[in-house]
Amino acid sequence: MILSALAIQDEIASGRLSVDPAPTAESYDSDSINVHMGDALYEWKHGSTGVTHSLRLGAFKYKELERDALITLTPDADGIIVMRPGKFYQADLAERIALPPGLCAHIEGKSSLARLGFQIHITAPHAHAGWAGVLKLEMINHGPFNLEITPGFEVGQMYFYRIEKPEAEVTTRDSSITKTAGSRKLPKAPERRSPLLREGSEAQEVARHASADSPRSTSPPGTPARARFRTAA
Repeated sequence: MILSALAIQDEIASGRLSVDPAPTAESYDSDSINVHMGDALYEWKHGSTGVTHSLRLGAFKYKELERDALITLTPDADGIIVMRPGKFYQADLAERIALPPGLCAHIEGKSSLARLGFQIHITAPHAHAGWAGVLKLEMINHGPFNLEITPGFEVGQMYFYRIEKPEAEVTTRDSSITKTAGSRKLPKAPERRSPLLREGSEAQEVARHASADSPRSTSPPGTPARARFRTAA
């Protein structure tokens, strides 16, 4: 269930949900709050002209790559940073959120910006229930214009969802908050045995039907039931 503006205000007032800095009255929409770009914009370091770098996915540590190859862009004298067409950028939200176990959050861009080709996330718009921290924006300028942005720019909207059967305690990635994972385990799925692994009279019965139904069966008489079934399949 998506929370309305009044429900979001109630969650913040009760202390169950934390948004810092707190939303102003103008930041609320009917079912969301407006969120803003943080103080910095980042991009990957460019290699020399004509040089292409390759990454083998899953074979490197992202934090090390980020430390070595992600650079911070410097605003001009007016505090403006220009997003070039076709370029990929990263930024932090200005807001830091802390979600209770019963709420998760989702961020989306504004339609007016989307029509300019401005995308604020690629695959990670979701914050899990119980998570606390600052969401990272993965931004691309798909349009034909240079886009001039400043820190504090109203970049998108955040929605909050109430989940069913929340865990009382969850793990967060924020080192400043200590929580433990719930101990409840999901029930095991019922075991599904392959027909190829059936034994005894059951295997013989399967093989007999397979042999009768399939013209591809070429097993000679006396072939063990399991092998006869494999041939028929």
